Formats: sequence, C-alpha cells, structure tokens
Amino acid sequence: TSLDLSKLDLSKVKSMEKAFKDCNSLENFTTGTQSIGSLNRVSWAFGDCSKLTSINISTWDFSNTTGFEYMFHGCTSLSSIIGMDSINISSATNITYMFNGCSLPIIDTRNWTLPSTTISMNNFANSQNNCREVHMTLNGNYWAMFHQFRASSAGCKFYFHNCTMQISSYAFPAQGGTKDYQIEFDNCVITAMDAEK
Repeated sequence: TSLDLSKLDLSKVKSMEKAFKDCNSLENFTTGTQSIGSLNRVSWAFGDCSKLTSINISTWDFSNTTGFEYMFHGCTSLSSIIGMDSINISSATNITYMFNGCSLPIIDTRNWTLPSTTISMNNFANSQNNCREVHMTLNGNYWAMFHQFRASSAGCKFYFHNCTMQISSYAFPAQGGTKDYQIEFDNCVITAMDAEK
C-alpha cells in the first residue's frame, strides 16, 4: 500500500506522534513537495511499519521537534529515507530508539543540525542484526552514548567524524556479555573524563 499526501495542506500539522504506528501494510509514504511545518513531536510516527520501504521527509520542518524516540522503530523493510541526510534536530531532547530494529543499511547524521547540549540517545541505532553503518559528527560529553550503544549494537559499525568529545574508558566493552561491533574515529579530539558507573 502506498500513501501520497501531496495534495493535502499539511502546513499547520504540529504533531506526527503515532500517526502511522502499526500500519503493517504501508509500503511507501510521501508528502511530495508539501511542507509540514514546525512539528513538535514525531515519536513512533512510523513505529512498527514493518513493510515500509521508502519515505520522503525532505520538506518536513523538524527545527522545533523535541521528541524523535521510536520514530522508525521496527521498520524492518526500510531501505530509503529521502531528506534524512541533512535534517535539523537542534531542538531535540530525545532520539532514543529512533532507528531501533530498522533495516537502513547506512545511517548518516554527519550533516544533521544537532542540539548544543547532550541529548538522550539510548539505543539510537540498535541493530537487531540489521544495521550496517552509522556515521556521526558529535561535539560534547557523549560517554553515556557509547555506554548505551555497547550492549545493544551487534553487527554495527560506528564512524565518528570531526568530533570533539569527552569519554570514559567505561564507555567501551571490556568484559563478557557485550556484543560485537566496531567503532572508528576520523579527525577527532578525545579527552578522558570520570564517569558514573
């Protein structure tokens, strides 16, 4: 099933929270060139849309969106999100589980406009054995993010580009019970910090 909302006036839509959650027959979704203005929340917007293969969010305004949690959770057939490469999430406070169990082969956030403060990223890209690559550019105190990734990202490769961050040795797997994944740093400045355990 395909859903095309390009002929609707979506300029006053404020929330997409749970808008299409559990739409198990939805395969393609587009709003065309219609602008979706100033969304507040998109949590669970397409959660568990297991047959969704592609979506175009290039005209969506996320600059005031605070909640992205579980947005594409369980999208096990998703292969393309048009417009995701340069979105503005500067107001985000929570992006936990945003791509949890999502089948996107590459998640690239290098050109995202990020908040100036640390945000909750727990299980942001939990692989569920589907994830292949996650690219990020981050600045700030992100030790907790590594700690949260370490037990939930089997099969993933994380690449951090042009980063300035403080991390703790506790952030990385050092004992049994963790899953295999790979982390690489490209042109990053990293300093140590004490961290709560």
